Formats: sequence, structure tokens, C-alpha cells
Amino acid sequence: MSNGVRPGSAAQWPLVGRRAVIAQYAGTLVAGTAALVVGALLVWSARQQGLPADPVRAFALVPGLTLGGLGIDRWQTRAPVLGLAYLRRATFYWAAVFPLARLLQDLLAFVSYRLTDPTLELASVSPAWAGPGALVGWLLVQAVFGAGFGFGFGMLARRLSNALTRRRARPVC
Repeated sequence: MSNGVRPGSAAQWPLVGRRAVIAQYAGTLVAGTAALVVGALLVWSARQQGLPADPVRAFALVPGLTLGGLGIDRWQTRAPVLGLAYLRRATFYWAAVFPLARLLQDLLAFVSYRLTDPTLELASVSPAWAGPGALVGWLLVQAVFGAGFGFGFGMLARRLSNALTRRRARPVC
């Protein structure tokens, strides 16, 4: 049993068609969907509170999380692991990658806001850019959030992939 994959198990059988694509990119689908749900909730909650919705800030997390999902799917394709090993991989992976996705979100928001106000400073968009200490603290907090995201992500991505790779036994006539 190498990497948690038993010889002759369903995990070794190749899938074909749409199920194969979804199973291979389960992490990307989960991460992209999570970012879209978070963005939609931010816009909805702003409207419920009578605040102006900020779709740039809300949906700028989609590219970073989707790229992160592609990265872990690529890693899983090259070196597959199952069970708790995958959950551990996803948790540590997202603890490292989530802060980068959040930095990308802030930079995309800054670029968008800077187009409307050329005098805008980066530190006014996000307090993380106020100084080196603020950036390190912000990155550490985001890494903790990333570990939590990775734990939930790992469970959902593997559930989706496992649901698609299960084989039904032939009916006995």
C-alpha cells in the first residue's frame, strides 16, 4: 500500500469522460466555488446593512483560490495520497497558499481603486501594507485562516473526488 492507495482499489482505476475531469479538478472546483460563495455573501451582507456593495473586493479572491486549487490538484495528480494524508497535505498547503491568495486579492482591489483615484496609497486599501511588522502579523493571521480553510477544503474536495471514483458492483443476475 503506497501513499494510502491499495492495489486493485477504485483509486487506481482510470476514469473517463466528464467524471474524470471533475474528479481530477475537484480541488479547483471546491476552491473556486468557495471564493464565489464568499464573494456573494459579502455583497449580500453589504446590501442587507445598507452599505454600498464592493464586488471588486468581494470577488478578487476568486483568482487566487482558483490558482491555489489548480496547484493542489496538480500535486495530487503527481503524488496521490488518500485519507488523512490528503487532509494533512491540504491543511498545510492552504496555510502557505491562502496568505498569497489574500495578497493577490488586496493587490487586485488596489489596482482597481487606483484606476479611479490615482492618489490612492496601498496602505489605505489594506492595513497589512502599513509596515513590515503589520505585513508579517497579517500574513500569520491569514496562515491560520488558511489552515482552517485547508481542513474544510480537504474534506470537501476528497468527498467530491471519492464520490466520482466509486465503482458500483455489477448486478448479479
